[in-house]
Amino acid sequence: MNAHAHRQPAARRKTAFMQAQAHAFSADPFLGRIIADEFQVFEKIGAGAQAQVYAARQQPFGRPVALKIFSGEAIADDEARVRAFREAQALGALTGPGVPRLVRFGHLDVDGRLTDGYYMAFELIEGRSLRAVIEEEGALEPRRALEIVRGVLAVMADMHRHGIAHRDIKPSHVMLTRDGFGRERVSLIDFGIARREGGFDYEGRVELPPEQGRLMGSPAYIAPEPLMDDAVVTGPAGDQYSLGIMLFEMLTGALPFDGRVQEVLLAHMMDRVPSVGAEIDPTGHIDALIARATAKWAEQRFADPAAMEQAARDAIAALESARAPAPRPQRVFDETMKLPPEALLEPTAPRALSGRTRQLLSGIVVGILAMLSSAAGAAWAALG
Repeated sequence: MNAHAHRQPAARRKTAFMQAQAHAFSADPFLGRIIADEFQVFEKIGAGAQAQVYAARQQPFGRPVALKIFSGEAIADDEARVRAFREAQALGALTGPGVPRLVRFGHLDVDGRLTDGYYMAFELIEGRSLRAVIEEEGALEPRRALEIVRGVLAVMADMHRHGIAHRDIKPSHVMLTRDGFGRERVSLIDFGIARREGGFDYEGRVELPPEQGRLMGSPAYIAPEPLMDDAVVTGPAGDQYSLGIMLFEMLTGALPFDGRVQEVLLAHMMDRVPSVGAEIDPTGHIDALIARATAKWAEQRFADPAAMEQAARDAIAALESARAPAPRPQRVFDETMKLPPEALLEPTAPRALSGRTRQLLSGIVVGILAMLSSAAGAAWAALG
């Protein structure tokens, strides 16, 4: 068999791969296309009811970006367009770490042809979602879980300063990456149903309306206030509730409320989140944090992200204190009062005295007796 025959299987595999890739590109309306004369799409990385998400390269720099495309029926009604504008507004307002930076937002232009859709280009965060970490690793170590909560709270503090509520905080919307020193960093993504107080639409004409009568968010993490009153729009306090549910899931590997959607929603309104257990939380600080974050009434929760972050730090300190080795007992004596080593030995018989020492001691004793005798004689003479 010649060398060419050996190369045939590899060549066939490469050809099959290229054909499959070409088919995928031909089946997808955006793969391989140039969007807005600037972004070349090369991979599909996600899809939802309202949009599709792609990895693209910004030309001419070759910088990787995420490209969210709102097109077709998904953007046909006013509500869908409002959501797209809201997400762009939220990302455009937030400039701190932990949020993907907005690069562009505008009408969808595909290979120079304008369409009815919209696109949004933003920083591509390359890491793992918290959902993937929980599925692969199970329950997280308590300190790590609390540090992730602190990372999300840092983003929430920036959001809430701008009047923005995410309204869909859950593990699949939290990305974990590593910095240059290997430290874990937290980012919050997918602001698709985020709401900004006083926001306006893309053309700047119509104020964004509340979604009365409909639930916004994921049933497993949704706050109870819109469930109890459909006139209530979930705000920053609702993000805190969702984060409390997510912390429980990180620590236990399971959700606090499970079952059919109606049962889960009823539990959010009626039931307290159970304890994570003494093995996870020996001091009770974590249970107290979760209980307050998931209080049924928004006004009973933490005043702001800073207050919840302080509670997370207190819980970390309590864990470290509880797991630290017991302190050694204090010394009874001062260092200067230490006994010599020979004092700790078993008592021994006294040593025999040498002859010279005996003579010396005998002389001293005789002298003392003579002095005492002389003194006694003088005393008797005086009395006589």
